[in-house]
Amino acid sequence: VMDGYHTLIELKGDPALKSIPVVMLTTETVKETVVRLVKLGLKDYIAKPFTREVLLAKLNPILNLYDESEGVPGQAAGKTQVAPDPDKTAILAVDDKENILQLLREYAGEQYHVIAADSGKAALHAIAHQRFEYLFLDLTLPDMSAFEVLDYYLKNKGNEAAVKRVAAMTLRTAQSDIDQAENAGIVIFLYKPFNREETAKVLGYLAKQQEKQSQKKMHFLA
Repeated sequence: VMDGYHTLIELKGDPALKSIPVVMLTTETVKETVVRLVKLGLKDYIAKPFTREVLLAKLNPILNLYDESEGVPGQAAGKTQVAPDPDKTAILAVDDKENILQLLREYAGEQYHVIAADSGKAALHAIAHQRFEYLFLDLTLPDMSAFEVLDYYLKNKGNEAAVKRVAAMTLRTAQSDIDQAENAGIVIFLYKPFNREETAKVLGYLAKQQEKQSQKKMHFLA
């Protein structure tokens, strides 16, 4: 008789129930909507479809299912930054070179929250635990194939449009990597070394693709 949004309002408006933590299962990941729900008292949300790792990571701070210092049971830990600023669109940047990650922080940091992962394992950990809109993926990672990371990301995202949120980072001369990325569906590349303007163009392209997908979804629902 009531959707989740209005149920949350009712729960948080009842003194006897307002202290109960609420985690939403939802397909809605639009930043403005999430921020509005958090302001109403939402503890967290889990985007559908989700994995076991995501479910455990979201519920553990509430239910204390396992020791946080050891990470999600069965999931490799990695070095990543803190959780995204809810007021900024988040980017997951995956590269083993700190200078590349620092450039992305510098060029995109004013408008975006950059989550840095310095290895493939760290990237898998971030994909399972962090909320982000775009993935900047180095095609030559030292510990695993970048396309293993891409495959994990696409499976975790669970929709065909996810690859349109991926930008590959590589050298212009790495033609075999570029060809493999294009065969995987990636269409936008940030070639190293890159500058602020090139970074902005890639981000603008990704934002437009996301906007197109949102418009298609709204048109379909209408």
